Amino acid sequence: MASITTCSWRKSSAVASSSSPSPTPAWRQKAAPLSGPTLAHHSRQSSFNRSRSSSTSSPCSSSSRSSSRSSSFFSTKSCLPSYSDLTLGSVLYLPESPPDQSSVIYNELSLGSRLFGHPVVIIGKSVEGGEQFVKMRMCTTFRGQHINEAKHSRFHEQFILVENTQDCAVPADGIMATTEPGSARFRKRTYIDIKQNYTIEYKHLAPWAADGPVAIDEASTQRLVRGYRVRRWSPWT
Repeated sequence: MASITTCSWRKSSAVASSSSPSPTPAWRQKAAPLSGPTLAHHSRQSSFNRSRSSSTSSPCSSSSRSSSRSSSFFSTKSCLPSYSDLTLGSVLYLPESPPDQSSVIYNELSLGSRLFGHPVVIIGKSVEGGEQFVKMRMCTTFRGQHINEAKHSRFHEQFILVENTQDCAVPADGIMATTEPGSARFRKRTYIDIKQNYTIEYKHLAPWAADGPVAIDEASTQRLVRGYRVRRWSPWT
């Protein structure tokens, strides 16, 4: 697999809103890699944004650029953040061309899986035997379909809508994963699978961006780290 030059992508991040981006908070500046199998995570506990409809900045407040690409997802950046600079909530890309069969991803995915070629949200980091690993959750557009069309209602709780520039409607349950201030947003209606997560060597991921790098905010990232079981909790705190 061709090597990818690393860089600090947050320095040139394009923003989705017209206002100046907020300074990067201290907790996002660095996430030090861990030794052993323990995955990195934050301790702050807060809820998803339950409603953006009354906000002056809605998920569709910034215009989406048109694109002639046929694929729902694509990579537009040429470099990855270094592993030490990689923060939880960062959106990267699982290339359509799969890694060699020695990768740990095949403990969870088959070689011909349709999950290759999709963005992923980083929810954990670990270093084992000198190898850098990440834990990730997959993103999907359901090929342009709304979840009501793509999945039976009993599967809806397995997916979280993430802030995007196509679909402003807050879900009926009021739960939407939101992006960091200053982050770009997904161009299309995008959902994150919160039931299943996957582990892969960091070197096999690629940069991904829409109108700039996308990063999920801290509160939403914490929900993604905890995953599927948070749907069973009431209230959402």
